Amino acid sequence: MNMQKKTTESPKQIAAQQFINVEDISEDILYSNDGYLFGYIQVRAGDNHLLNEDEVITKAANLAHALAVADGEPFQILAIPRTIDTASMLETLNDARKITQNDAKLKLLNGEIGNLQEMAQEGTKEPMIILKFWVKAAKGADQILKKRQWDLMGRLSECS
Repeated sequence: MNMQKKTTESPKQIAAQQFINVEDISEDILYSNDGYLFGYIQVRAGDNHLLNEDEVITKAANLAHALAVADGEPFQILAIPRTIDTASMLETLNDARKITQNDAKLKLLNGEIGNLQEMAQEGTKEPMIILKFWVKAAKGADQILKKRQWDLMGRLSECS
Protein backbone atom coordinates (compact mmCIF):
# COMPACT_ATOMS: atom_id res chain seq x y z
CA MET A 1 0.00 0.00 0.00
CA ASN A 2 1.39 3.39 -0.96
CA MET A 3 1.55 5.68 2.10
CA GLN A 4 2.53 8.80 0.18
CA LYS A 5 0.12 11.69 0.36
CA LYS A 6 -1.44 12.41 -3.00
CA THR A 7 -1.42 16.05 -4.02
CA THR A 8 -4.70 17.31 -5.44
CA GLU A 9 -3.44 20.87 -5.94
CA SER A 10 -2.45 22.09 -9.35
CA PRO A 11 1.17 23.16 -9.94
CA LYS A 12 0.01 26.80 -10.00
CA GLN A 13 -1.57 26.45 -6.55
CA ILE A 14 1.53 24.78 -5.16
CA ALA A 15 3.75 27.51 -6.55
CA ALA A 16 1.47 30.18 -5.05
CA GLN A 17 1.59 28.52 -1.62
CA GLN A 18 5.40 28.44 -1.76
CA PHE A 19 5.47 32.06 -2.90
CA ILE A 20 3.36 33.45 -0.04
CA ASN A 21 5.29 31.57 2.68
CA VAL A 22 2.22 31.16 4.93
CA GLU A 23 1.82 28.05 7.02
CA ASP A 24 -1.26 29.11 9.00
CA ILE A 25 -3.26 32.06 10.28
CA SER A 26 -4.74 31.60 13.72
CA GLU A 27 -5.96 33.98 16.43
CA ASP A 28 -4.80 37.07 14.50
CA ILE A 29 -1.28 35.71 14.04
CA LEU A 30 0.27 34.68 10.73
CA TYR A 31 2.64 31.70 11.00
CA SER A 32 5.23 31.55 8.22
CA ASN A 33 6.88 28.48 6.78
CA ASP A 34 10.31 29.87 7.62
CA GLY A 35 9.71 29.94 11.38
CA TYR A 36 8.35 33.43 12.14
CA LEU A 37 5.13 34.73 13.64
CA PHE A 38 3.66 37.98 12.31
CA GLY A 39 1.08 40.33 13.78
CA TYR A 40 -0.49 43.42 12.28
CA ILE A 41 -2.17 46.58 13.56
CA GLN A 42 -4.18 48.89 11.33
CA VAL A 43 -3.76 52.54 12.33
CA ARG A 44 -6.01 55.42 11.31
CA ALA A 45 -4.37 58.80 11.26
CA GLY A 46 -6.06 61.73 12.92
CA ASP A 47 -6.78 64.93 11.05
CA ASN A 48 -4.27 67.65 11.85
CA HIS A 49 -5.50 70.34 9.46
CA LEU A 50 -6.95 72.49 12.25
CA LEU A 51 -3.83 72.34 14.44
CA ASN A 52 -1.31 75.15 14.61
CA GLU A 53 2.40 74.49 14.00
CA ASP A 54 3.24 74.02 17.69
CA GLU A 55 0.41 71.50 18.12
CA VAL A 56 1.57 69.56 15.05
CA ILE A 57 5.13 69.44 16.42
CA THR A 58 3.86 68.25 19.81
CA LYS A 59 1.68 65.55 18.21
CA ALA A 60 4.60 64.38 16.05
CA ALA A 61 6.88 64.19 19.11
CA ASN A 62 4.22 62.20 21.02
CA LEU A 63 3.82 59.84 18.07
CA ALA A 64 7.59 59.35 17.77
CA HIS A 65 7.73 58.58 21.49
CA ALA A 66 4.84 56.08 21.17
CA LEU A 67 6.57 54.33 18.27
CA ALA A 68 9.86 54.05 20.15
CA VAL A 69 9.69 50.37 20.99
CA ALA A 70 11.01 49.88 24.52
CA ASP A 71 12.17 46.30 23.94
CA GLY A 72 14.11 47.26 20.80
CA GLU A 73 12.29 44.68 18.70
CA PRO A 74 11.75 45.49 15.02
CA PHE A 75 8.53 46.48 13.35
CA GLN A 76 7.65 47.81 9.93
CA ILE A 77 5.28 50.58 8.84
CA LEU A 78 3.36 49.81 5.64
CA ALA A 79 1.34 52.42 3.73
CA ILE A 80 -0.99 50.69 1.29
CA PRO A 81 -3.08 52.89 -1.02
CA ARG A 82 -6.78 52.14 -0.92
CA THR A 83 -9.86 53.73 -2.41
CA ILE A 84 -11.72 55.89 0.09
CA ASP A 85 -14.97 54.26 1.23
CA THR A 86 -17.57 57.02 1.31
CA ALA A 87 -20.74 54.90 1.53
CA SER A 88 -21.37 55.26 5.27
CA MET A 89 -20.48 58.96 5.24
CA LEU A 90 -22.88 59.58 2.34
CA GLU A 91 -25.64 57.65 4.12
CA THR A 92 -25.18 59.73 7.28
CA LEU A 93 -25.18 63.01 5.35
CA ASN A 94 -28.25 62.01 3.32
CA ASP A 95 -30.10 61.14 6.54
CA ALA A 96 -29.16 64.53 8.00
CA ARG A 97 -30.29 66.26 4.79
CA LYS A 98 -33.75 64.62 5.01
CA ILE A 99 -34.45 66.09 8.45
CA THR A 100 -32.80 69.49 8.00
CA GLN A 101 -35.07 72.51 7.51
CA ASN A 102 -32.34 75.16 7.62
CA ASP A 103 -31.35 76.42 4.16
CA ALA A 104 -27.74 77.11 5.15
CA LYS A 105 -27.33 73.58 6.56
CA LEU A 106 -28.91 72.09 3.42
CA LYS A 107 -26.47 74.01 1.24
CA LEU A 108 -23.49 72.78 3.30
CA LEU A 109 -24.78 69.18 3.33
CA ASN A 110 -25.39 69.22 -0.43
CA GLY A 111 -21.88 70.56 -1.02
CA GLU A 112 -20.32 67.89 1.18
CA ILE A 113 -22.38 65.13 -0.45
CA GLY A 114 -21.34 66.39 -3.89
CA ASN A 115 -17.66 66.42 -2.90
CA LEU A 116 -17.86 62.89 -1.49
CA GLN A 117 -19.62 61.59 -4.59
CA GLU A 118 -16.93 63.17 -6.76
CA MET A 119 -14.20 61.57 -4.65
CA ALA A 120 -15.91 58.18 -5.00
CA GLN A 121 -16.25 58.55 -8.79
CA GLU A 122 -12.60 59.55 -9.16
CA GLY A 123 -11.45 56.66 -6.99
CA THR A 124 -9.61 58.96 -4.59
CA LYS A 125 -7.02 57.05 -2.59
CA GLU A 126 -5.90 57.30 1.01
CA PRO A 127 -3.10 55.37 2.68
CA MET A 128 -4.04 52.42 4.85
CA ILE A 129 -1.35 52.38 7.55
CA ILE A 130 -0.38 48.96 8.88
CA LEU A 131 2.21 48.19 11.57
CA LYS A 132 3.78 44.77 11.08
CA PHE A 133 5.45 42.89 13.96
CA TRP A 134 7.34 39.62 13.95
CA VAL A 135 9.16 37.25 16.27
CA LYS A 136 11.04 34.02 15.72
CA ALA A 137 8.86 31.00 16.44
CA ALA A 138 9.46 29.59 19.92
CA LYS A 139 7.46 28.51 22.93
CA GLY A 140 5.38 31.49 24.07
CA ALA A 141 6.28 33.61 21.02
CA ASP A 142 2.60 34.19 20.23
CA GLN A 143 2.03 35.76 23.66
CA ILE A 144 5.14 37.93 23.30
CA LEU A 145 3.92 39.15 19.90
CA LYS A 146 0.42 39.91 21.20
CA LYS A 147 1.84 41.79 24.20
CA ARG A 148 4.00 43.94 21.91
CA GLN A 149 0.95 44.76 19.80
CA TRP A 150 -1.26 45.61 22.79
CA ASP A 151 1.45 47.76 24.35
CA LEU A 152 1.93 49.77 21.17
CA MET A 153 -1.82 50.10 20.58
CA GLY A 154 -2.14 51.51 24.09
CA ARG A 155 0.66 54.02 23.54
CA LEU A 156 -0.79 55.07 20.18
CA SER A 157 -4.27 55.58 21.61
CA GLU A 158 -2.81 57.75 24.38
CA CYS A 159 -1.37 60.15 21.80
CA SER A 160 -4.47 59.83 19.58
